[in-house]
Amino acid sequence: MKALERLGMVELSQEIAKFNDVNRDALRLLEETYTSSRCPSGVYGREDALRTLKVVEELFKLLEVVERSVFST
Repeated sequence: MKALERLGMVELSQEIAKFNDVNRDALRLLEETYTSSRCPSGVYGREDALRTLKVVEELFKLLEVVERSVFST
């Protein structure tokens, strides 16, 4: 995010920070499920899967905005 700020893309940096703050729990769950897929240790339910899927879809949308903003200039 600091790199975006150095490029003068403060709004985009703030949008990413907001996404991270709003989705912190789901992102942690996503990281945990990824890690446990390599070394199984827990069981996750349907609600966990749906929540992380929604966050991933939102993340892809955000990354598309970042990509357009950074690479179109």
